[in-house]
Amino acid sequence: MPVLTALKSWLDNIAPKVVPDTKLGDAVSYTLNQWDYLTRYISDGRMSIDNNILERDIRVLRPEENHGCSAMPLTEPGQAPLSIV
Repeated sequence: MPVLTALKSWLDNIAPKVVPDTKLGDAVSYTLNQWDYLTRYISDGRMSIDNNILERDIRVLRPEENHGCSAMPLTEPGQAPLSIV
């Protein structure tokens, strides 16, 4: 946990110094806002540090986002999608 403690200290120190509407400002703000979620896995051994398993399961349920594949027929730009009625 010393690494996370050092990261939190650095984020708290740099947050007032970064310009808010920049990529660094957004990253610092997001990390601080999500800190409880980021560190929850430390207090509960059942929690994973990432959500790769969940992301993989969701990807199976949403095949239209899988490598650009779609159940919709391909049409020219501006055309209405084709369907069977």
